[in-house]
Amino acid sequence: METRRVPRTKSKNRHHTNKNACPRVSCVCSSLCVSVMSPSNKSADEAINEALLEKLRSCVSKPQEADTFRHIAAKIHARVTSSDRRVRERTLEKLWRKNSGAMEIFITTLENCKDHVINCSIASILHECISPRVAKGKTKGNKNKSATRSSSRMAVMQLINLGITQVLVKLLVNLQHADTISSEVLTQEVLWLLGQIAQRDQKFVSKIKMLNTIKLFHTLLKQHYNNSKTLLPLLLTVKCLARNSISLQVLVKDGISSTLEKTFVCVGYIPHLKLRLLLECFKYFTTSKLCCTKFVKVGLVHLLMRIFERWERFDGPMRLKICNCALITLQHLCVIKAGRKAIKTNNGLQLLYRFCSNCPEDKAYDSLLSRICGIINQCLEKKELPVPEMSPARFVLPEANVRPNSAESGSDIDSQACSVASLGRLYSDLDSGDEEESQNSRTNVKNMNAADEVDESKFFAGVFTSQRSEEDLAEYGAFFKELGNIQNQVCVAKSSTEKLIDAADTRICSSKTKTFTKDPTKEGITKNQTSNNDTAIKIFNDMSSNLSDQQAYCVIASRVKSVIGFVKVAYPDLIGGDGLGKDEPLNNKDRKVCRSKLLTCVERGLHGGTLVQEVVYDLDALASNNSDEQTPADNHLCNWDENRIGKRCSDTKQLHFESRFESGNLRKVIQIGPREYDLILTPDVNSGSRHQWFYFEVSNMEANLPYTFNIINCEKANSQFNFGMKPILFSVTEAQLGRPGWVRTGADICYYRNCYQRPTKGKNYLTTSFTVTFPHAYDVCYLAYHFPYTYSLLMTNIWKWTRRVPSNTYFRAETLCETLNGNNNPLLTITSLDSKNNPIQNRKVIFLTSRVHPGESNASWVMDGTLEALLSNNPYVASLRDDYVFKIVPMLNIEGVVNGCNRYGLTNEDLNRRWSNPNRVLHPVIYHTKGLMEYCTRVLQRPPYVFVDYHGHSRRKNVFLFGCSRSGSWSAADRAKPDQPAQYLMLPHLMQRISPAFALPLCSFKVERNKESTARVAIWRQLGVSRSYTMESSFCGCDQGTLAGLHLDTKHLKAIGQDFCQALSMMKDCAEDWSVEKIPMGEGIPEESGCMEDEISSSCESDESDFET
Repeated sequence: METRRVPRTKSKNRHHTNKNACPRVSCVCSSLCVSVMSPSNKSADEAINEALLEKLRSCVSKPQEADTFRHIAAKIHARVTSSDRRVRERTLEKLWRKNSGAMEIFITTLENCKDHVINCSIASILHECISPRVAKGKTKGNKNKSATRSSSRMAVMQLINLGITQVLVKLLVNLQHADTISSEVLTQEVLWLLGQIAQRDQKFVSKIKMLNTIKLFHTLLKQHYNNSKTLLPLLLTVKCLARNSISLQVLVKDGISSTLEKTFVCVGYIPHLKLRLLLECFKYFTTSKLCCTKFVKVGLVHLLMRIFERWERFDGPMRLKICNCALITLQHLCVIKAGRKAIKTNNGLQLLYRFCSNCPEDKAYDSLLSRICGIINQCLEKKELPVPEMSPARFVLPEANVRPNSAESGSDIDSQACSVASLGRLYSDLDSGDEEESQNSRTNVKNMNAADEVDESKFFAGVFTSQRSEEDLAEYGAFFKELGNIQNQVCVAKSSTEKLIDAADTRICSSKTKTFTKDPTKEGITKNQTSNNDTAIKIFNDMSSNLSDQQAYCVIASRVKSVIGFVKVAYPDLIGGDGLGKDEPLNNKDRKVCRSKLLTCVERGLHGGTLVQEVVYDLDALASNNSDEQTPADNHLCNWDENRIGKRCSDTKQLHFESRFESGNLRKVIQIGPREYDLILTPDVNSGSRHQWFYFEVSNMEANLPYTFNIINCEKANSQFNFGMKPILFSVTEAQLGRPGWVRTGADICYYRNCYQRPTKGKNYLTTSFTVTFPHAYDVCYLAYHFPYTYSLLMTNIWKWTRRVPSNTYFRAETLCETLNGNNNPLLTITSLDSKNNPIQNRKVIFLTSRVHPGESNASWVMDGTLEALLSNNPYVASLRDDYVFKIVPMLNIEGVVNGCNRYGLTNEDLNRRWSNPNRVLHPVIYHTKGLMEYCTRVLQRPPYVFVDYHGHSRRKNVFLFGCSRSGSWSAADRAKPDQPAQYLMLPHLMQRISPAFALPLCSFKVERNKESTARVAIWRQLGVSRSYTMESSFCGCDQGTLAGLHLDTKHLKAIGQDFCQALSMMKDCAEDWSVEKIPMGEGIPEESGCMEDEISSSCESDESDFET
C-alpha cells in the first residue's frame, strides 16, 4: 500500500554536530576526514561506519556511558540523513547487512535503554532504514531506487523477525507515563515505525493481543486525532487492527466509533492519504453489526454523504479510492435497518442517483456505479419476490435421530452472530463449495482463525461423534463380489476374527434394509456382472434389449420418481445432451450495456414499475392444480417437440415456457415488456434458497428478434456471467436440420444486484440478464445454465455400457442403496478379469464420486468421460484396469438432480457437509458410500489408494484439484507431523502435463476447520487416504493453455475425465519417493471479482478461502 511520509520531527539530535562528540570517535572521524572528502573512496566510509557500529555495540554493553551513547547514536543518525548521497547510501548499506548486527543492536537499545534522547536517535535511524530518502527526477538512478526499496523491505522483515513489534509496543506503553518534549518526539517516531511494521507483520494483531495493548491504540487516537504528525501512523495501525475480528470487537466495545467520527470531522474532505486511510478503517469496522449501529448513532452517514455532495472536487486516482471506501462502508451500513433509514434521511438516494447520472464513462468508475446501484436497491422500500418464500416442491422427510446444531454441519464454528460478514455466510451460495467471499471478509476469517486458540480435542469430538463397528461394516462385503465371498475377503485381509464372519452373515441375513442381502457363495466372474439379486438395478427390470437409445431413455425416465410430477422428457436429454462440439469463444462484455441495465434497474425501483406485468408461467399454480396433463394416463413420458416446431401456439405473441421435466428449473415468468421477461427460479426442495441452476423450454418465438430474459432471484455475490460465460441454448429445429447439440448463446450479458429483498435482512437478490435472438420462428428451444446431465441419462448410459463391455474387463453395475424418494443409486465396479498372474486381490482400490451438488452438471460430464475411458480399449486403460479396482458412485445426489435443485437434495442441507457423520436415514448415499470406503480400510485393511470427488466451480475458470496436506492444516497436531508432499502433489503435476484445461497454480492443499465434514477432508483424516481430492471444473471456460479464451464444451469436459485416467495410469510409473520442488499453489491466480470489473457486493456475501465445493 502506498503511504505518504510523515513529516520528520525536528529534534536536537536529528542533525547533531560534532562539537560535543566523543573524543575517541572524533579522532577516528578526523583521521579519515580527508578520505571522506573524496566521494569515490568507499573504503573510508566503510571504516567509519564499522567504527561507529563497533562503538555503539560497546555502549550497549555499558549503558552507564550515556553521553558517549548519545553521541554515537547521533553520529550514525547524521550519516543516514546526510545531504551527501554517497555517505547516506553507504551507511544504510552497512546497516542493512545482516552480518553487521546493526538491527539487533538497535532493537536491544530500544528494549533496554531508558534514555529518551538515545531512543529518539535510534528510532530515527530505523526510520531511515525503513523509508530511506530517494533522489528525485533522475532516471539514471532507477535501478538504485529499486535496490534501495528492496533493501528497505528486507530490513522491515529482518526487524519483524527480531521482535521489533513487541519492543516498540512496550516502549509505547512506557512513554504513556512520561510527559516531556523528548518523550513526545519519541512517541511520534515509535508510532511511525509501528504504522510501517503493522502493514507487513502478519502476526501483528496476535502480538498486540498477547501484550494486552489493543485498547492502547484507541487511547492514543483519542489523544492525537487532531495531531497531523501522529494521525497517519495511528490510522495505519488501527486499520490493521480493524481487519481482525477479535481486535475489532475489542475496539468497538471500547468506544472507538465516536473517536473515529471526531477524527473524520478533524480530517475534513480534502482528498489526501489521511482521509483515504480513515475511510478504509470505516470499511473494516463496519463489518461488525454492532459497530454499524454505533456509527449510525454518531452521525457517520451524514458525513459520508457529504463526500458525494462534493465528489467533483476530488481528482485523479485518489477520488476513486476515497469514493470506493465510502461506498463499501455504506454497503455495510445498509445491512442494518437504521443504516438504510439514515441514508434515506440524509438525502442519500438522491445524491447517489445524481452520482450515477453524472458518473464519468471511464472504465475505472464501473465498480463505483455498480456499488451505488446496489446501495440504492437495498435502501428502497422493501420489495419482495411475487412468489412464496419456500419451494413449491415439498417432501415429507422420514424421522431420524439427528443431533441438532452439531459440528458435523460443516458450518464455520468461528462465525459470529454480530458480524455483518457472517450474515452472508448463512444464505449466500458458497460456490461449489464455492464458499466464496470477497477479499475483505476472507481476510477477517483468516485472521480470526489464526488468532483463535482452539481446543482441538473438543472440536474433533464434536465433529466425529461415532464410529461404525466392524460387524456393521461387514454388510458391504456384498459389494466386493470380485474379491469372492465375505470369508475369502476377510481371509485376504488376514483377519482371524471368526466373530466378524459370523456376525457379518447373520447381519446380512437379518438386515431390514432394502439395499443389502446376504452375499451368495463365490460366483464365477463374467464380463457382465449385473445379476438378478437384490443389489441389481431395479429400474432396468423388464427392459427389452431391442430398445433404441431414445426408447430406453423414455422408459427409464418414466420410472424415475420426482417430487413434482413431470409432463414430458426434454428433447436435448432424449438425444444424448451433448454440446455441438465446436469451439466457442468467451463473451466480450459490453460495459455500456451493463451500465444501462444497472441504471434501468435503479430507475424502476425509484420511479415505479414497468408498463406490462403479466404472468405467463407459474409452476406453483400448476403444481397445486395437479391438472390432467401433469401425469399422462399410461404414466409413460415421451417427447413430441418435433411435431410442434414451426407451429404458432396461439394468437398471442407471448413466449411459452415449461420446466416440468427432469432437472428442469423455472418457477415463474412475468412479461415486463414486448419482448422482455423476468424469470424466477425454483428453490431447492424443502428450501427457500439456493437459486442458480436453470433449465427450461421456451417456444412460440418470432425469428431474428431480440428477447431479453432477466433471472431476478440469483443469490451468489458474483458470477462468471460477468467474465465471459454465456448460457446455453438447444434448438429442436437445428437438430432436425442435422445440427443437434447445445450451443452458447446470448448478448448483452450482465450480472448485477437488483431491488428484490431476500428473506435475510438487509440483502438483495441479483439479476442475470441476457438477450437471445432465436434463428427460427416458432421453434422449440431449451435454455440452461450449463449442459444438463440427468439421472435418466446416467442410467441409460449404464444400461448401454452393460451391453458392450470390452474384452477382459470386469464391469458390474448394482444398486448401492435407494434414495429418500426410492430411486436406485448405482455403484459401478470396473477392473480387469481375475487371473492367476494378476489376481484382483492384489490390486489397489480407487474410489471416484460425483455430483453431490446437483447444479454442478459439468462434474457428471467429466465423470462420463472417465467412465467411457475406463470402458474403452485404449492400451493405457487396459493397463489401468490391470492395476486398480475402480469403485464409482457417479451421482451422489440423485434427488437433487431429478428435481432440478442447485445445491441440496430433499433435506435442505449440503450433503458435502455430512461426510463426518452421515445419517443412515437422511443421507443414505453418503452413509453407504463412506461405508464402502470404511469397509476397505478397516475390514479389508486396504485403504483407498486414491479418492476423488468431482465438482463444478462457478467462480473460477479452468480445472484444478484441492487436496490435503499436514503442513497446510489448521490443526497444530497435523502440522506437528511430517508431511509427505510427494503423495498428494504427484497427481496434480501429472494432470498439468496431460490436460490443457488444468491449472496447477489454482490447486490448493489447505485443510480448514470449516471443511472437516467435506468428503475430501473426512476421507483424508478419518480413513488416512493421503490422495484425497476434490476436482473442480469451471462452468465457464479457460484463461490459460491452449484452451485460453474458450468455453468448455461437453467434449472438453469428457476429455478432462479421460485425461484424469491417463494421469492415474502414469502414477504407477512414478516411484513412491517422487518429489517436487515447493510451488505456490492456491495463490497463483487471483479470483475474478465484481460486476463491471469489480465486486458488486459488499464483503459480506459469503465465506470461502479456497473456494471448494
